Amino acid sequence: MTERTRFSRSRWGLALAIAMLAATAGRGGSRAIVEVSTAQTSMNPTIGESVPLTVRLARDGAVTVRVVDRDGYPVRTLAGAAAAKAGENRWTWDGRDAAGRIVPDEAYSFRVDWSSGAERETWFPADTPAHPVSVDAEYYASRSGAIVYTLPVPSRVHLQAGTARKNPKTGEMEGPVLKTVVNREPRDRGRIAEPWSGLDESGQVRIADMRDFVLAIAATPLPANSVVTFGNRERAFAEAALTRTGTSLLTPRPKGSHHAGLTVLEDLSPAMSIEALNGSWSAEERAWTVQGRTLRLRVSLSGPSASTFAAQKGELHRFVDGRLVSTTRRPSSFPSIVEVPLPPAEGVRNVSLNWESEFGAVAANTIRVRGAGR
Repeated sequence: MTERTRFSRSRWGLALAIAMLAATAGRGGSRAIVEVSTAQTSMNPTIGESVPLTVRLARDGAVTVRVVDRDGYPVRTLAGAAAAKAGENRWTWDGRDAAGRIVPDEAYSFRVDWSSGAERETWFPADTPAHPVSVDAEYYASRSGAIVYTLPVPSRVHLQAGTARKNPKTGEMEGPVLKTVVNREPRDRGRIAEPWSGLDESGQVRIADMRDFVLAIAATPLPANSVVTFGNRERAFAEAALTRTGTSLLTPRPKGSHHAGLTVLEDLSPAMSIEALNGSWSAEERAWTVQGRTLRLRVSLSGPSASTFAAQKGELHRFVDGRLVSTTRRPSSFPSIVEVPLPPAEGVRNVSLNWESEFGAVAANTIRVRGAGR
């Protein structure tokens, strides 16, 4: 395989859409909140970095400025009904929550509320739904272990690696997801180099060396003036969300496919582990030897989003060497026992499971199996 594997415009089933974000106009058609801007789009609060927020007003009024997390939950109030004059007004956020703790790494945005007498106006771009855009992977550098792509705007990224072949009947690309490289994480704009070993979720299969190797990158634009924080190694955002209190400021909307309208615990792909129940492990071949034509697996999910993900509607797809062999409804619980029919063939085969939510998340893993021959 060459040092750099380049990719064409393969969409792998993703729709193209761009969301435009704008302020909400106040009464009378003349906006009081003229402009809201930040001086930077990312910061590391663990080393004392902060970000100033500038709000330009057309008229005097009382202003409330709140920092919200990716799900619209208030994190910090920077100004509470503070008197503000027409012109530029500035507040600074130091990357800490209301309790003074450094926030977990994520994308945070702002809500600005203005009032004067009976007039009310809100600037809240996070409340405008955004839609995923398919982004091309420029190349995968196997020697340095990096997937390179470019984001035109700060975005939430979902990057999956797998294999895909064209179905001769439907003309669509089909195949298993073998690795979630970036799991709905925020990234700043510009050229991105994502570290990746080239291996699947099990760490046993080198996807990047496969003939049908593909990458799919979906990028959902972040709300205007979002700030991506990094550097916090003590708390993960999804884990912190398990103990989050309060109410989201986002307008409730129906949940949809491609991750639309989901909270972090509904959005993330959990880790999947699979274990052969009717096989014996061969350390030499790094594979399970199975007798018979049916492989029995114990399937488990783990991580903060596991329980929420498992409750979503979806399907379980079984693949052998990248070819779909069966599809059923998702398991009713986890751990669960799953059976996979093994087509007759010689040698070691890759058996892959994709537990897919109808909302877009996929739990995936692969097991190497030597079964009965022809």
